[in-house]
Amino acid sequence: MALDTSEAETRLKEALGECRNRNFEKGRDLLESLIADDPENYAAFDALGKVLVIMKEPDSAIEKFKQAIEIRPDFAKAILNLAQTFYKMGNFPDARNYYQRIVEYEPKNADGHFGLGNVYRKQEQYKDAARCYNDALEINPKDAQAYINLGLCHYKADNYHDAVYNYKMALELGGDNPKAFMNLALSLEKTDRYSEACQYWERYIDMAPKDEYLDMAIEHLSICKTKF
Repeated sequence: MALDTSEAETRLKEALGECRNRNFEKGRDLLESLIADDPENYAAFDALGKVLVIMKEPDSAIEKFKQAIEIRPDFAKAILNLAQTFYKMGNFPDARNYYQRIVEYEPKNADGHFGLGNVYRKQEQYKDAARCYNDALEINPKDAQAYINLGLCHYKADNYHDAVYNYKMALELGGDNPKAFMNLALSLEKTDRYSEACQYWERYIDMAPKDEYLDMAIEHLSICKTKF
C-alpha cells in the first residue's frame, strides 16, 4: 500500500537532504525505509541507486535503477542514471541500449544524445558519435564538452578543419581548457597552420605544467617553430 503523497514527498526530501550533506549512510537508511513503506516509489529507488553509485556499489545501484524503471518505464532520470552507470563500468552495449531508450522517450534530452555519442566514440564509431554530439548541441548549443568530443571525432576521422572549428567553439564556451588547447594545437598542425599551433601549445604548457603530455607538448612546440 502506497504512502500518502505528502508524506512520501516529505520523507524523500529528508533523505535527499542527508545526501546533499554527504551523510550517505543516513540517506541510504532513510531511502530504504521509505521504499519498504512505499514500494512503488520510483523516485526513491532512483535516489537510492545514485547513493549506491557514490558508495561504490554499482551492481546494487543498477538493480535499484532497474526497479525504478520497472515501476515507471518512461522515467528518464533513472534510465539516464542506469546508462551512465553502465558507461562508467565499461559496459558499452548496455549503456548504448539505455541511452537509446532515453532519446526515444525524450528526443530533446541533450544528456541522452551526449551519452550515446560517448558510447559510439568509445567504440570508435566516429560518424555515429558525431551525429549524436550534433544532436546534443542542437538542444544545448552551449555545451563546451560536446564540442570537444565532436572535435575528437573529426580528428579521428581526419577531418582536421572541422576539428579546429569545434575545439575553438569549445574554448569560446568553456574558457581555458588545457586538453582543448592541446587538441586544437594538434589539429592546427595537421592543417599546416604551425604559427597558430605554437600559440596553443604555449597556452597548454602554461596551463598544465605538470600534465602527463607536457613533454610531448614541448616537443611539438619545438617542431612547429621550425615550420614557419
